[in-house]
Amino acid sequence: MQIKVLFRDKDKKIEMDEKKKIEDLLNKIKVNPETVVIKLNGKIVPEEDKLKDGDKLELIDFVSSG
Repeated sequence: MQIKVLFRDKDKKIEMDEKKKIEDLLNKIKVNPETVVIKLNGKIVPEEDKLKDGDKLELIDFVSSG
C-alpha cells in the first residue's frame, strides 16, 4: 500500500505492507514518535492507529524548551 507523508515541508510517498500501524511507518523513516504530532487524513491520532492504502499522514515537529 502507498502512504503520502508530509514532513518538514517535504512530500513523500512511502510503500508499506498491508495492515501496518503508523508506528511501523515512523520506524521505517526513522522518526521518533515522541518528537512529532501525527495527523492522519486531517485528524490528530496516536501512533497505534492502523494505516490503509491512500492515507495522508502529516508529521508536525514538536518543539519543547526548558
